[in-house]
Order: sequence, then structure tokens, then C-alpha cells
Amino acid sequence: MPKKHVKIGDPAPLGLFSFALTTFVISCYNAGIFGVAATDPINVVVTLGIFYGGGAQAFAGMWAFVCGDTFAATAFTSYGAFWLSYATHFIPAFGVSEGYYQNTADAARVLAHAKAIYLLGWTIFTFVMFLGSVRTSTALCALFALLAATFTLLTI
Repeated sequence: MPKKHVKIGDPAPLGLFSFALTTFVISCYNAGIFGVAATDPINVVVTLGIFYGGGAQAFAGMWAFVCGDTFAATAFTSYGAFWLSYATHFIPAFGVSEGYYQNTADAARVLAHAKAIYLLGWTIFTFVMFLGSVRTSTALCALFALLAATFTLLTI
């Protein structure tokens, strides 16, 4: 008896919206708009980064694998992992930032350089994804070009 193929929906809207919304919220914090300052606690961004930007996007990536779209699966799963890993920087139990303050007198500078290396890795990954998007749609190519520029500026 032949196997029945179960059709699932396109995961791209979930993956794109989860990345976009999480990026929008952290950008509002970084820009200091809506009455928040860039130095305020970013607990809202952390929870959004874990559950929507991270979790939902990673799930979208896994669904893209099922749909046979390796490029989307790689992008969504990777950027979902980005948000999950980025959120851990701000969760004291993970000790990411705190570890720098315990081990060096010049902790703020060392932490800033460590985060720059972290973001440089994502800049390189995003540039590779941009190259992979060149033969796709103009919109997708533009998205990865702008995202590469954003990661470049964040790295700097």
C-alpha cells in the first residue's frame, strides 16, 4: 500500500515574521524609542528571542526541510539558533556576560570584543546566505543584502 503524503503549509511566513518582529523589537530598544533606553533591561526582547525569534523560527526551518526547501531550512533554523543564542547573553543563569566580569579587570572591553567576534561570525554566514540568494528573487536577495549590512554595522 502506498504511503500517504501529508501536505503541510509553507513555513516561510512564520520564519520571516518571527525574525522580523524580534528584530523590530530589539531595534526599538537599541534606538531608544517608545520611552525605553538602550541601557534598559531587555527582558521583553529575551523572551521574544527565545520563543518567537528563536523557537518558532527554528520550527519553521525544520518544516522547510520537510517541504524540501534546503535554503529556507538553513536560513530559518540558523537564524532561529541565532536568536536563541543571543538571548542567552542576557540570561544570568547562562553566565555569558558575567563570566567576563569575573575574569578580567577590563571586562567591558573584552566582552564587547567577544560579542563583535560572535556578530562577525553571523555577518560572514549572512553574506554566504546572500550569495546563495542571488539566483532567487530580488526580494530575497535584497533581504539578505540588508541583513548582511545590518550584521556588519552591529559587528563594528
